[in-house]
Amino acid sequence: MDETRSAILAELRAEFDDSENVFTLSHVLLSPGGREQIEDSLRKQYEALGRELYLDDAERFGYWDGQFSKELAEFLALAITANVQEIIVPVAPMICPLYCKLKAEGTLASEGFNLTVAIADVLLACGTQIPFPIVQVAVYATKNHILDRCCLCEG
Repeated sequence: MDETRSAILAELRAEFDDSENVFTLSHVLLSPGGREQIEDSLRKQYEALGRELYLDDAERFGYWDGQFSKELAEFLALAITANVQEIIVPVAPMICPLYCKLKAEGTLASEGFNLTVAIADVLLACGTQIPFPIVQVAVYATKNHILDRCCLCEG
C-alpha cells in the first residue's frame, strides 16, 4: 500500500501542477457514446448555423475552430462534473470536515493539493479495484470545487 500511495502522490503532484485537459479526461470518465452524443449535438447546432466541416480550405469555417473547441470543452466539463460528483458524494462525509475547515480558514486555495491528497486517500481506501482514475477524479474534484455541490456539513 505504501508503494501505491507513493506512486499516487507523485502522480497527484504532476497532475495537480499541470493544467487540466478536459478532452483527455472526457475519454476516461465519459462513455464513448455519451461523448459522441455531446459532440454530435454541438456539430448539429453548428450545421444549423450554416457552418461547414473544415476541409483544409481557407474559405470554409471549421468545426474545430477555437469557438467550437471551447463550447465542446464546456459541455464535456459539465458531463464530467456530473460523473465526478456521483463518485464523490458517497465519500463526502469523510472529506467534508477537512474541506470545511480549509474553507472556513480561507486556506482552500493554498492547501488545495492537501485536499486533493485527502480525496485520493479516501477513494483508495474505498476499494482497490475502483473502475475510475483516482488521481484525475481527485484533482478534478478539487480544482472544480465539486465539494461545494455535495458538502454534507451544516456550516
